[in-house]
Amino acid sequence: MKREQYHDGSLIVSENPVGLRLLLIAFAAAVLAAVFLAQPPENTRRWLGTIGALLPLAGAALLERVRFEFDVAQQQLRWQRRSWLRARSGELAFGEIRDVQVGVRREHSSDSRTAPDVPAYFITLVTSAGPLRLSDRMYADESLQRAIAGAIRVALRLPAAAAGAPLGSGIDPEIARLAASGETIEAVKLARLRLGLDLTAAKHLVEQLNCCPRPGSRAPIR
Repeated sequence: MKREQYHDGSLIVSENPVGLRLLLIAFAAAVLAAVFLAQPPENTRRWLGTIGALLPLAGAALLERVRFEFDVAQQQLRWQRRSWLRARSGELAFGEIRDVQVGVRREHSSDSRTAPDVPAYFITLVTSAGPLRLSDRMYADESLQRAIAGAIRVALRLPAAAAGAPLGSGIDPEIARLAASGETIEAVKLARLRLGLDLTAAKHLVEQLNCCPRPGSRAPIR
């Protein structure tokens, strides 16, 4: 999942899993080739191979191409989620989006009870019509998901009170610390570097953090 930031603060979050889809198709083709070219031919093996090949093909069919466009000028979100099996799209006014949340799902890495949990992260928009996930996929990189969620909050100009967690919990803690301590220029520089924001969006983020510092951070001495 990637994000593109524009000078007016607009943001596009998108994903096109063409590489993963091709990999799944190639794997299915390899399985079919192995079982149908094997000598001597066996019907049971061919049936099992066909069933085995259907699994990655089903995965390829379910993969979605995602595009969420946060248009600051029109104060509107236009979104699309398309796979081979279904296509969904819609439009939402910014005022209908109440929150941006980073969710986590933890699963065991093996059948062993002592195996550590493996977290996977995803982003959900909480809207007046209900939750809207950016993608059905989940991701191992928590920092990237929180960075994208933070960029979305900036584009939507959500106040800290509207966020599901205190403002800054979805942002790099070093940015929040610099903002809370009054080091505005350094905080803006770091926000641009780590979150990929333009100058205007980075300044707006730091202003929000100055107004509503993270719990536990020290407010600047004036």
